[in-house]
Amino acid sequence: MLEFMELKISPDLSERFTGLQALIAHIRGIKVEKGSIELEDFKEKIIKEVKEKYDIESLKDVPILRAYRDFFWRVGIDPLRFDLLLRH
Repeated sequence: MLEFMELKISPDLSERFTGLQALIAHIRGIKVEKGSIELEDFKEKIIKEVKEKYDIESLKDVPILRAYRDFFWRVGIDPLRFDLLLRH
C-alpha cells in the first residue's frame, strides 16, 4: 500500500521556486536486502543504455538532467557530486 503526504515548503523556498512541491511516500511491504543480483543486473543494463545513447559531455544537455543541475545550483548545491555518479 502506498500513501502520500504533502511536505510543507518553507515560504522563502516557495518564493524562489514557484510551484515547488515535495511528497513523502509511506511504502509498506518492502523487503530490505543487503544485495540483489537482479538489482545489480538492472543497474548495469540502465548504465549501458545511457552510455550507448549519450556521451559524457552531452549528458549535461539532456533536458531533465539540465533542469536538476540548474535547480541544485540555484539552491546552493554543487551538482558535481551528482555528475560524478553519472560518470560511473
